[in-house]
Amino acid sequence: MVEIKGVSSETELADRTVIIGAMSSLTPAPGSEDIFGQIDQRLIDASGFEGKAGQILTAPVQAGIAVVVGLGDEITFESLRAASGNAVRAVRTKSAVCLLAEVELDGTVRAVVEGLSLGSYQYRAYKTKPDGELKVKVVDLPGVDQDDIDKALIGVEATNLSRTWTSTPAMDKAPAGIAKVIKAEAESAGLDVEIWDLAK
Repeated sequence: MVEIKGVSSETELADRTVIIGAMSSLTPAPGSEDIFGQIDQRLIDASGFEGKAGQILTAPVQAGIAVVVGLGDEITFESLRAASGNAVRAVRTKSAVCLLAEVELDGTVRAVVEGLSLGSYQYRAYKTKPDGELKVKVVDLPGVDQDDIDKALIGVEATNLSRTWTSTPAMDKAPAGIAKVIKAEAESAGLDVEIWDLAK
């Protein structure tokens, strides 16, 4: 899973991938205007990008590379979360800056963090080669408090743990092994845990 960090709103964008959004009719999302304005209109026309939900455009800009995700006709919690997930999978550099959290919407930070985290999840326990591995390792959110990010990650980490358990073959998740994982997770949350064996 990608690491998400809250950074200063003045963070440097040069030589990095910048994630921005655009709505249908190519209206840039709040906070994305400057970077979107640097994209060559001929490239937008040639790509067929219209800002529709699910669309992605990668383009050179002054700062480096922009990944533009379509948000559709209206920016909602769900469209923002889906777009963030699409964006993180399209990044081809080790670090990125995401400007989608600048959208003024109730739950914006949670939507973006959930999208980035859930979208970057990969189950690679049995993979020996890096092919198909997510490129980006760190995504910075300018002007976002780290506490807000950490709160949003609680549910995401639980979801991804469940995904891992679901993907793990039965031969590698015997009850005793699952119990150890549950114990570690519960104790990290300050809970007391007692594991019962078969006899008990």
